[in-house]
Amino acid sequence: MRFDPETEEYESIVLPLMGKNEYETPYALNVHHETGDVWIAANNSDRVLRYIPSEKRFIAYPMPSRVVWFRDLEFTKDGKMCTSNSNLPAYAHEDGLPAFFCIDPEYQ
Repeated sequence: MRFDPETEEYESIVLPLMGKNEYETPYALNVHHETGDVWIAANNSDRVLRYIPSEKRFIAYPMPSRVVWFRDLEFTKDGKMCTSNSNLPAYAHEDGLPAFFCIDPEYQ
């Protein structure tokens, strides 16, 4: 959902789903302070979603392994979005290894 402080109106934004009758479970969210892009941990589909408000579109970044749960999304000085999988114990997800991921939005 987006709030416009000038008009004081809300806009509902539907998250992209992978199939009919699915639902998404967004958990973590962060807004890049320079671009305004909204990054969302889409934990039900093992993806990170990037919403570009100026274009009203999403870009989905599938993760390299399944059953990954992200809790925090942070940005590097050079513009990457980084997160770690937080499954405890690590063997609870597909490859059984803890991991740290960075996504460079320049490579879509």
